[in-house]
Amino acid sequence: MKKAILHLFLLLGFPALTLAFSYGKYAQLADFGFENGTSTDALGNISSTLLNGAEIVDDVQRGGKVLRFSSDTKGCLRLDTNPLSDTLTVSFWGKREDINPSGAWRMFMALYANDGSNIYLTPLTSWNANSYLIMENKPYASYKTVAGQSVENDKWYYFTLVFADNIVRYYINGTLQSEIMSLFKLSDFNFTKFTFGCNPDLNYPMSGRIDDLKIFHSALYDNQIKALYEGKNIPEPNDAETLPSTEISLTADLSISHQVIQNFGASDGWNTQTVGLYFPESKKEKMAEILFSKDTFPDGTPKGIALSSWRFNIGAGTYEQGAASRINTEDRRTECFLNPDKKTYNWEIQAGQQWFLRKAAKTYQVEDLIGWQNSPPVYFTTRGLGFREFGDSKSSILKTEEYNNFGNFLATVVNHFKEEGIHFKYISPLNEPQWDWTPTTAGGNVNQEGTPWMNQEVSYVVKAINQSFVQQGVIARQFIGEAGSISYLLNESSGYYGKQLYTFWDQSSPLTVANLPSLSNHISSHSYWTDASATDIVNKRHALKEQIKALNPSLDYWQTEYCLLGEGYKFGHADGTSRSLSSMECAISMARIIHNDLVEADCTGWQWWTCFEFDSNGGSEDRYALMRFQLNASRTDGLYRTSKLLYALGNYSRFVRPRMKRIATNRSDKMSATDAVTRQMFSAYTDENEVVIVAVNASTESVSLQLNINGTVNSTVRKWIPYVTRNTPQDNLKRYPDVASNSSYILPGTSVVTFVGKIETGNSDVRTVKTKTVSVYPNPANEWVTVSSDTRIFYITISDISGKKIAAFSCNDNQYTLPVDALPEGLYFITIEGENGIHIQKLKVQK
Repeated sequence: MKKAILHLFLLLGFPALTLAFSYGKYAQLADFGFENGTSTDALGNISSTLLNGAEIVDDVQRGGKVLRFSSDTKGCLRLDTNPLSDTLTVSFWGKREDINPSGAWRMFMALYANDGSNIYLTPLTSWNANSYLIMENKPYASYKTVAGQSVENDKWYYFTLVFADNIVRYYINGTLQSEIMSLFKLSDFNFTKFTFGCNPDLNYPMSGRIDDLKIFHSALYDNQIKALYEGKNIPEPNDAETLPSTEISLTADLSISHQVIQNFGASDGWNTQTVGLYFPESKKEKMAEILFSKDTFPDGTPKGIALSSWRFNIGAGTYEQGAASRINTEDRRTECFLNPDKKTYNWEIQAGQQWFLRKAAKTYQVEDLIGWQNSPPVYFTTRGLGFREFGDSKSSILKTEEYNNFGNFLATVVNHFKEEGIHFKYISPLNEPQWDWTPTTAGGNVNQEGTPWMNQEVSYVVKAINQSFVQQGVIARQFIGEAGSISYLLNESSGYYGKQLYTFWDQSSPLTVANLPSLSNHISSHSYWTDASATDIVNKRHALKEQIKALNPSLDYWQTEYCLLGEGYKFGHADGTSRSLSSMECAISMARIIHNDLVEADCTGWQWWTCFEFDSNGGSEDRYALMRFQLNASRTDGLYRTSKLLYALGNYSRFVRPRMKRIATNRSDKMSATDAVTRQMFSAYTDENEVVIVAVNASTESVSLQLNINGTVNSTVRKWIPYVTRNTPQDNLKRYPDVASNSSYILPGTSVVTFVGKIETGNSDVRTVKTKTVSVYPNPANEWVTVSSDTRIFYITISDISGKKIAAFSCNDNQYTLPVDALPEGLYFITIEGENGIHIQKLKVQK
């Protein structure tokens, strides 16, 4: 037997176990208590100065000394040492004493940069009675706001601000008020002044008081902020506090196969043109890497989400029309390769879009390139517009006599890019034919291009395009549908724009196009308007799968456009309809639709609506785009950030590769598909070399998950590699330590985790230690824990319940005692590797 005291070795940058936990200090940088009558930082890290009559006074409500400042003199506490880093927590008690606050700005905290940028916390604004954290970026003429509750006069509140890279959170009295993901981080500013109270350089005064000011170089968790508010010691993060009450054993069954996956992708709609034109090359290269790369960082975390399809918008020519296009937003007007003479072409336009198309096709070899249109070229439309005029009949804007020319146009575009080595595999000429795409008044403006198409018109134009494709030897295949909602494909729908599955694919339908040589075997729709309840999410997709199976089993279903439109996406989130969702909550809303499209509808191709979105002032939910961006005034540079949507999609696109088969899963809790929508959803895939399991935990509670495979003789998965996406800045498809098969893994709440396991066959030397051969005692433990085995133990590691390794011990004996006195109370995993294989067990530390 050996007692482990100094057998720790370096893990994750921590030289010893005690440093890994920091004894609960969490890199606290400054502590201003004001109890000694001065403004001195008790930790001695930050120097400060009282300015303009700010003073330390007694406060009866606080029961001690506090900092007081007045709007009359613009008093403040100025920090003379810059404490800023991209990860920062600032907390303090504050009270405002304004006599007449109406219609004014008031300030508790202000940061000021040389270029005029600033960040300030105001308990009252000229906008309304709410409090706000406002971040202003002058070079980009933009700002971000995080709103909180209103703050009354002469009442103390506890304010906490958390900056974690691009995530900004605002708390009052230990309760999260709001969160945004901002384009800019603290390091993007050259702050020269940091004040509490009035900022002498800005005309935003305030009379008030501050107490117990603390600054941390860490992004504290919710439970830690609550502890600060309650005056308690800072506990470990939420993840290490609660023991999951739910345990699920999940088995991926290799013997039961479903659909073959073809792709996961996104659209370049609108803003890709802007990004491609105005961002510098280095940033565009990084964006393309994030979208398309299959490479990994040294720790195994993916560099990109490896999209396997890319939708390229073939423009209609509304951009050339300018304001006369009557499309409100310049970025939503598109250029057209066809010139106004309807004979010649300009292949230099759509240059920004073409930059990303070439990256997808040539640099990253994206397999499925899709060309799509919202409107035919305006030179072919009835009114020379890219939309239906108010009062016109609800039919296509394409002139009947131009059907063949429209087909020739698409064929010419495809063949041009083929000569460049860019091969469009599919063309989608019709988008959401059910919608009006019309202004609300005659001569009014619209938000985008678009045309309705009656079923008869769809049949006619698809046949015309087919003729052009055959005549010009176009290899690309049309796919149709692109219905505005799943409902329009189903037999239950009606009208000139419904029942499209039967109309176009039943051989007995007078409008069938099923036998055309240029038509692919894909029927497509968008997943909008079927996301507001568990029954809609599950039942409509299941109905679609059954109707396709009954009509034509060889027909594939593609979901080709979805984002968080309307209010349905708020379903399943506590109080979701009354508040803004976090970026990760939005990602869960996306993932539940991906899961159900794949599992309930047997979808083989899944594409998100858009890649880039201009980030408007004020901040908003991450509802529409994988990345958000802004440009500077001269359009010579830009800022961008990824959203959690990107990484949730990446949990599928990066690991569920083309030609993988979806396989059956069996869960021990026998939960129904509708119940799983708001709890845990699992799907599995294989290519005969590995098994991929995607777990979506839509609940806020963690669960204990055990993974297994079944269905083949002498096949096993020894270990699983987890890739985690959740609401922490670092967890973006982050690779965590391996999980031994048949062991427990804590699936975090509000997360998407992909597990990748290599299939091993034959007489493998893989052996899982049976529980009876290894013992861990005492458990719960206090100061020491002893691990004992029938055979030699080689290594022992301790991990927190997120899978992060904290400490490791080397051993060459069958018994080992290790210290746990430095571990805070909570749940951990202890992994024992020895002659009998790998054993993982929960370890509870109890003080």
